[in-house]
Amino acid sequence: MRCSYGNPLGGLFAAYTLFEEPPLFSKYLLSGACFIWDDRHIFRTEEEFSKRHDSLPVKLYSAVGELDEKAIIQPWEELSALLGKRNYRGLQTKWDVIPGETHISCWPASFTRGIKYLYGQPK
Repeated sequence: MRCSYGNPLGGLFAAYTLFEEPPLFSKYLLSGACFIWDDRHIFRTEEEFSKRHDSLPVKLYSAVGELDEKAIIQPWEELSALLGKRNYRGLQTKWDVIPGETHISCWPASFTRGIKYLYGQPK
């Protein structure tokens, strides 16, 4: 089970990989991903992906800090809603807003929560 993790440009890269080469990883963890980069290029990438695919058999965890900038939170919420509407077969997602955390401080909590979601609770 391969996993891609990134925060924030790493999260953007992981999202790009999700839509360009989904089989590369089976699990994706995006923390505070910078979806506004290049005039929201990731949305165009997803749009092209949706024209060719109706399935996306991966497990995805994504989070932002509650106190993050609106420029990060708003496109994150939009991508969450968009993927929900697409209803890709096989796609499992969890989208978290980490209470009391900023863009910088959310990554440790999102990493821990993401690993637990993607791989299960430790025994």
